[in-house]
Amino acid sequence: MAQQHRNGPEHEKVTADSAPLTPLIESRGGGIISLQNTALPQLRLTPGRTVFHGNNWLGFLPRKAERIIGDSRVDLLPPWLYLSLLLFTAIAAWYREGR
Repeated sequence: MAQQHRNGPEHEKVTADSAPLTPLIESRGGGIISLQNTALPQLRLTPGRTVFHGNNWLGFLPRKAERIIGDSRVDLLPPWLYLSLLLFTAIAAWYREGR
């Protein structure tokens, strides 16, 4: 007897389909480009525009939302603990191998 698998709707149709999102994308000035038989589109920053796509190009709004305020690095464990773990592992392996 064959097992029956109950799959959710996300497993019934696994091919890409742009139809559900097309109205939303077009209402915001966006576009859909199929990469199947074309070259990769050129990516551009498009400040102050209402159209974000064209013939073989896609545009992005520069958000300037990033801000780096510093950089710091902290060791996960102190070096003496690494050495202790390494020595413990070596001694445990040696003890186990000798049994």
